[in-house]
Amino acid sequence: MYRTLRFNLGHVEIRATLIWSIIALTLTAISIYVSVPPRFDAASVQSIFVLIVFVGLLATLALHEYAHIFAAARRGVEVVALSPQLAGILPDTVFEAHDPASELRVGIAGPLASALFGALAATGWWVSQGQVSGHVTTALGLLALVNLGLAVVSLMPGYPFDGGRVARGFFWYLGGDLMTATKIVGYIGYVVILGAMALGVYLVVAGGAQAVWGIWVLLTAYMINRSVATGISQVFWAQQSQRLRVDDLFVGGTRRIQADVTIDDAIERMLEGQDEGPLLVFDGSTAAGLVDLAAIRPVPRREWRERTIGDVMESIGGLRSTASSSPLSELIDLLPPERDTIALITRDGHVIGATDREDVVRRFQQYLATERIEKMRRGRA
Repeated sequence: MYRTLRFNLGHVEIRATLIWSIIALTLTAISIYVSVPPRFDAASVQSIFVLIVFVGLLATLALHEYAHIFAAARRGVEVVALSPQLAGILPDTVFEAHDPASELRVGIAGPLASALFGALAATGWWVSQGQVSGHVTTALGLLALVNLGLAVVSLMPGYPFDGGRVARGFFWYLGGDLMTATKIVGYIGYVVILGAMALGVYLVVAGGAQAVWGIWVLLTAYMINRSVATGISQVFWAQQSQRLRVDDLFVGGTRRIQADVTIDDAIERMLEGQDEGPLLVFDGSTAAGLVDLAAIRPVPRREWRERTIGDVMESIGGLRSTASSSPLSELIDLLPPERDTIALITRDGHVIGATDREDVVRRFQQYLATERIEKMRRGRA
């Protein structure tokens, strides 16, 4: 999959795929030059102008996202992570639904912040007319347009736009059903995507400077489309997991192997089960570590008959855990989306298994499929 850049802003993780970052930075630079082509005598002045606008655009996104974090903190809830987006979208993979009031307040915070920033920039643009150099005035005008545009676009009522979160909070309050409310704003989101794609194709075909904005629109539509699907899935899993316990999926524990098994004897088993979750290493009856193919690769092939799994395993110290009798939602909370995290499962104080998000989702799908089949059989009986 795409490499993801991650860094922490306080307790919130900021995520951006490398390819997205490169495309966004390139398009931003092109867009600045297309919007305001070089018109200053000195190239250094033009470069400074571009730098001012670029930093301003980064500040625009940062302020918009920080407003969500601040509003969530005021409600006593947590933003899991943030993925800088092109149109102020806020899927459940970065901020999970808690209650209708939080949906509304956290959702509206970003557009309000952008609108305020845009109004300040517009005021600066108006006051600076004829008072300072033209490039400062132009930069303020561009930042005003971008922020006010972001405020308007992000208020669209489709999920996962900020306006979609506000609308979902309203429907959730009226009907008392988060899943139904999510589906309603999700359908609206897909309508917005189709409209955006049509507009993007039209602008690209038109050519010239409009083609650049067409690429922006298409890239935004692509990001929204991905976020709609993953966000709705996140809500579905969260809702379903509240009625199950960890043992419903992991009654027999998870994949395990003894530490004294040689690498040569274990390699085939590891290859066959590499898509079935982490491999927990036991020393007798005690969980001792984890092992995967990456830990074996540095070991020369000629040493596989002498070296054991215990020689290359990684410690499980520091990994978070949950009891097998706990609600499944607790385990899912330990495995946030888009993060390579492993969690331990315990029973009577002893570690009985290790899992990651992909393993949980796979087991969850199997459980629900089996459950549907059983319901169908009972219905025919």
